[in-house]
Amino acid sequence: GVVNIGHYPGELVVYPTMKYDIWGVEDPRTSRIDGHLYMVYSGRTINYFNPVFRRERTLPVIAVNVGHDRWVKTHVVVHPQHRRVHVISDKDAFITKIDNTAYLFHRPHMDDEKFYLVISKMPKEVLTPTVEEPVKEVVCGETIVILDPADFETRLGWAGPLIEVKKNEYLVLVHGIDRFIEGYRVFAILLGYSKDTGFELRAVTPFYIMEPKQTYEVFGDRPYVVFPCGAWRLDKDTLLISYGAADYLVGFGTLNISEVLGVLDKGRLD
Repeated sequence: GVVNIGHYPGELVVYPTMKYDIWGVEDPRTSRIDGHLYMVYSGRTINYFNPVFRRERTLPVIAVNVGHDRWVKTHVVVHPQHRRVHVISDKDAFITKIDNTAYLFHRPHMDDEKFYLVISKMPKEVLTPTVEEPVKEVVCGETIVILDPADFETRLGWAGPLIEVKKNEYLVLVHGIDRFIEGYRVFAILLGYSKDTGFELRAVTPFYIMEPKQTYEVFGDRPYVVFPCGAWRLDKDTLLISYGAADYLVGFGTLNISEVLGVLDKGRLD
């Protein structure tokens, strides 16, 4: 389709204020839960550039919108102590609520040099709107791995919030980084959910559904990257996506949900 390029004024609403994000705030994902907007972003911690202490260089930080474009940081997510000592970074995260349970989708990088695409349960307190500070550490639990990278990929990452396509079935975008030029492309998966068994992977698109094509996606501060963070359902069949283009521009695109579900039918795992 036709691509339009424009310049729009912006205003900083979240910025570094503490040891959990002192080197930067990046990759925000927002979800509407119980009438409130929650943001999870990757905080570049005090350890980000430390060559000696290679631990918790990025962590997911949760913030809630309290009106008038004001966001209050409430929690930073850490792992249980036995696992925490092995976390190099944790990012690509968003939060959701299903069956009165809060879940964090995130991607920890561990000191075995592997990257894990996971879902964890969260304490209910993370979804209690508050204007209290300072930020509190909260521990994720019951973590499960959803999908491993393909042989030609180095790692995967969540690329945007859940989209419910029918009861207890969700469409999710995932980015994959290839081994050859570190390019970022996007595919879709279908997750099923049961209160008894939790999440299960039901389908994966057999090919990427989004990849760098435009000049501003191929050339930039980080070449050959499309990196979705936002996903907002406009109507029954249209998903609006916001994405980073080569780490230089913000791009917007639309996705036809029915078309993607048709492709997912060809990649069902059952």
